[in-house]
Amino acid sequence: MKHTTLTKRNFADFALTLFAMGMVSVGFGAVDLLMIAPLGLQHIAAVSQGELITSALLEALIGLVDTFIARLAAKGHLPYCWR
Repeated sequence: MKHTTLTKRNFADFALTLFAMGMVSVGFGAVDLLMIAPLGLQHIAAVSQGELITSALLEALIGLVDTFIARLAAKGHLPYCWR
């Protein structure tokens, strides 16, 4: 199996990985906030800034997933997409 070709399976694996990364990121953010909250607002702001960077990276990767969906739809691999 070539990993450079765009197939439904490659797309599904990538999308599932991104979904799992998103859920883990949200969980880590909640735990970080619970641990840092007693230390004060400056520490909460620092943790929030780190979460912002992580979220920005995740959103960029989700944009890549949208690009893959468009390419699969254009090739006719997704029969239920509007054209």
